[in-house]
Amino acid sequence: MSNLSLLAAIAVSWLFLTLFVRHVFRNSSIAPDAWLMIIGIAYAFGQRHYFPSLPAIHLTPEVILVCIFPVIIFASGRLMNMNVLRRETVPILFFSVFGVIASMFFIGVPLAYFAGIPLLDSLFFGSALAATDPAAVSSVLQRFGLKEDIQHIIEGESLFNDGVALTLYAAMAGIVLKGTDIKLTVELMNFSWTLGSSLLLGGILGAGAGLFLRLWKNPDYHTQFSFSLILAYSAYLIAENAFHLSGILSVLSASMLFMITISPSFREEDEFFGDTWSYLCMLFNSFLFFAIGTETGAHDFPLTWLLLIAIGVLIASRVILIYTGSLFLRAVQFKISLKDQNLLILTGLRGALSVTLLLMIPDEYEFRHLFLCLSFVMILFPLILQPPLLKKYLSRKKS
Repeated sequence: MSNLSLLAAIAVSWLFLTLFVRHVFRNSSIAPDAWLMIIGIAYAFGQRHYFPSLPAIHLTPEVILVCIFPVIIFASGRLMNMNVLRRETVPILFFSVFGVIASMFFIGVPLAYFAGIPLLDSLFFGSALAATDPAAVSSVLQRFGLKEDIQHIIEGESLFNDGVALTLYAAMAGIVLKGTDIKLTVELMNFSWTLGSSLLLGGILGAGAGLFLRLWKNPDYHTQFSFSLILAYSAYLIAENAFHLSGILSVLSASMLFMITISPSFREEDEFFGDTWSYLCMLFNSFLFFAIGTETGAHDFPLTWLLLIAIGVLIASRVILIYTGSLFLRAVQFKISLKDQNLLILTGLRGALSVTLLLMIPDEYEFRHLFLCLSFVMILFPLILQPPLLKKYLSRKKS
């Protein structure tokens, strides 16, 4: 069999596996994406130890960031209700900006103590685990009917905080890996400039694309979808390569402004557009979690108490952030009910972004293997544990 035929056979087999898993586990408390991650772990473990002839599957950070994330971010961003978003702007910005910075400390400081590693290195790890992941969050939210306001806070946080986390991670990487001096004022200015400029650039591109389609005389549905796909990748590539900004935030802003600018009839009637984006998002999410599983299975894990401690630190950091953050929001006249606070805790999942950032660390960095092992465990266990807890919590509240 030629290499091309083998590649095609692998792609067809994986697509069948994805559809089979999603069908079999459609009513499972654990999301199908989590099952795909578990299957990916089993595949990589079997390939390493028993079936070396099977092809090894490894994703590079560039493939995840450039090829996969623009689709997932755009697909999620197009569903954001702008009226709800404006109403929930305060908590979304609070949790996606301050929450990321606070989570870096809530995760990094305890692990520095328990793991016995330098504080700056531990904070560097915390910056990679600070953001909730849109792929992980969307895989859970699709299975539960939540109120529109809390669902948009959850989705908005997971979408906006990815760009914030990337910016924070880049600053920490410069300090830890390159020995850059810490200049708080300069870092804050660069941080603010990157966030604001990325959102502005994406908004301009999205609005421009939407206006262009409105001026196009009677474009068919395939043209409109193709144009939106071009916009998703262009917004990322232009932001990252031309202006050195956050491609993720640019794509998010572009998707929202695009959906606002295109004609109202298109938003309301184009089922092809929505269904195709939903399918692409499902496909990319599935591949992403399977690939995370293969990366997890490709590593030998040190069986220490530190793995359990890391899970506890992650959960505790989310609990502290949500409860203390909600008290602060209440002080500025924005109240989040206790039930919604608990939902924010149970949907605070990590995912592909954290793995991607840690895979970018050079091989010679002494804590790279430890950080990867900790991150795999901190992603997998909440993804398995929290959806059943969320289902039980919601059913109890309804009864």
